[in-house]
Amino acid sequence: MPEISSNWSLQARVGLISTFAMATGLLFGSVGMYRAAAVEDDHLAEERVELLAQEILQSAKQHLTGTSWTSQESDSQLTGDFPAIGPNKYQVWLHNGSKLLRSFNAPGSQSIVPFDTIGHNRIKIQGEDFTVYVAATPDREIVVQVAERSPDRMVQIGYVAVKYLTFILLPLGIVLFVIQLLLKRTFQSLDQLAANLQARGPGDVTTTIVENPPREILPIVQSLDSLFRRVSHAMSVEHRFTSVAAHELRTPLAGIRAQAQIASKARDQYELQDSLNSVLLGVDKAKRVIEQLIDLAKVESTGGDVEWSNLPVSLSNIYEQVMDELAPKAHARKVKLTVEFAEDQIQGLDFAIYMLMRNLIANAILYCPEGGSVHVRTQGQGEDVILTIDDTGPGIPVQARESAFEKFNRLGKSGSDGVGLGLSIAAQVAELHRAKIELLDSPLGGLRAKVIFRRLT
Repeated sequence: MPEISSNWSLQARVGLISTFAMATGLLFGSVGMYRAAAVEDDHLAEERVELLAQEILQSAKQHLTGTSWTSQESDSQLTGDFPAIGPNKYQVWLHNGSKLLRSFNAPGSQSIVPFDTIGHNRIKIQGEDFTVYVAATPDREIVVQVAERSPDRMVQIGYVAVKYLTFILLPLGIVLFVIQLLLKRTFQSLDQLAANLQARGPGDVTTTIVENPPREILPIVQSLDSLFRRVSHAMSVEHRFTSVAAHELRTPLAGIRAQAQIASKARDQYELQDSLNSVLLGVDKAKRVIEQLIDLAKVESTGGDVEWSNLPVSLSNIYEQVMDELAPKAHARKVKLTVEFAEDQIQGLDFAIYMLMRNLIANAILYCPEGGSVHVRTQGQGEDVILTIDDTGPGIPVQARESAFEKFNRLGKSGSDGVGLGLSIAAQVAELHRAKIELLDSPLGGLRAKVIFRRLT
């Protein structure tokens, strides 16, 4: 079997995904913070230029109120360059389009924005972005235009990024360290499980021991334990089968060998024929032992793990298959069989029901006297289907009926064809189907075998 190899690590991949998720969150968080800061910065800039424009407008109105200036006087006495207020450029215009005053860094011959503009604007002056606000009196006697250069975003981005990363790298490193530590502790369960399995011997099917596994790994551990239980059951069945087969086949094989030796030294034809007949009887007995051991192994290997709910079985069909095998024996013993199937369908597994019915009917034929009768009957009773097999044989004493289901219990009968497995197989099939089997007195005078199955739903 080729060795399985892997080129990737689940722990490393989970760590990479975690790191990528955190880095992506950090990136989008940075972009979001920058966008929010930019919007807030623009809003503050608009408020600043609006407030400055309103203050300059109020100052100009107070200066001109009560003063009868002519345009010429205004131009000659008020027009001039004034210091800039911070980074701002401003202009004050009269309604006739003459400039009253301006900051030294504002355009001298033309307005910052078209004269008829009002409110906020964004423009470019010599390739630079500016936020502009235009304020005016209701009659537009005085118009004030104030412009402020928009902040350098790239400089801000670098500044914010440096500060943000400086404060976030330490917590980010701590988080990544904690993630790696948790991943290592999580995958210790897998490492422990692998070490446990690797240290096992070929026959070690004990419960897997993993200390405090996570919920995601627990189903794997439980599935392995379930597998080990099934393997343990199968190994136990195989061991019992081997032991029982060796024990039960020893007697018929020894008899066959002894009769073969007698046949090889027979003094006449009659003695030879008698020895060969004994050999054939020994072979038949060994064959029956093997068949019943195989049946027992089949039932035990099922282990009760089969779900019967949707498996219909026809009892009449099973009976026909059984009689194809047992009819010659019944005919040889002149046993009369009668059947009555009032209920036919049950839930079960056909091969197991076949083994149950075959063993019960075979026992009835075997222990029935020549010329006796066997009656097979089914009937419904509430939610149950009852199978009864009656015979005219000697029956089984009440005190011995419970022990009759034990393996290899011949009930004190020796020299018969039975090996004491028929009733044991029937009991295990009944238990497998969650049915009830019991031995009772038969109306025919012999034994009644009664099996109560669930009705097909």
